[in-house]
Amino acid sequence: MKIAILSTFLGQKTSGGEISAMHLAEQLQKQHEVVAITTKLEHKFSFRCFGIKRTKNIPNMLLHIGITPLEKYLARKVTKFLKKEQPNIIHIQDYSMLVPGITAGKKLRIPTVMTVRDYRFVCN
Repeated sequence: MKIAILSTFLGQKTSGGEISAMHLAEQLQKQHEVVAITTKLEHKFSFRCFGIKRTKNIPNMLLHIGITPLEKYLARKVTKFLKKEQPNIIHIQDYSMLVPGITAGKKLRIPTVMTVRDYRFVCN
């Protein structure tokens, strides 16, 4: 099975969610093909990972708050990536990739799941 991992800050040591998503991808690759896409690709992984161009200089806080033009840009990039990679399933790792991931999954008819790792926008 080919699994696409979508995580805004994959592997960055900013919080547990990003680190957890990286460990999940590493473990999944033992039995599956894993490809990942993130906004800020900062180092190499043991699985294939791609960074979205033009997001490296965007402050992290702006990527968190759900700006519609930015979400549309991310959705286009994620859709293009997934169309090329043709995964069997999309696994979204955080709220910032929720709209782009669901948009791409729906358009390409790829089953999509999300793991909620951060409740900051749901409950204060």
